[in-house]
Amino acid sequence: MATDVVMDSSAVLALVFRERGREHVAVALTGALINAVNLTEVMSKMLDSGLSSDQVDDQLKGFSLLVVDFDRDLAMRTALLRAPPPPQGPVAG
Repeated sequence: MATDVVMDSSAVLALVFRERGREHVAVALTGALINAVNLTEVMSKMLDSGLSSDQVDDQLKGFSLLVVDFDRDLAMRTALLRAPPPPQGPVAG
């Protein structure tokens, strides 16, 4: 399963709710990855908007996203993507 595109929830939601920037998401969507945690957020927001679970499921199936489990290893790899905190200077006192 090799892909260059990983979707986060905000990108998918931009497409779902026809928000600004959705055209960039649409061209990269098919075969893109999304982790199960982000997919849960997308589904929750769609349900909150009044869509039924069947409507949510049908629309997301049409996106052809590849869902990746979010396990302990992926959690650590994701945490390591964060920029390191700025160095702390001497404390005045």
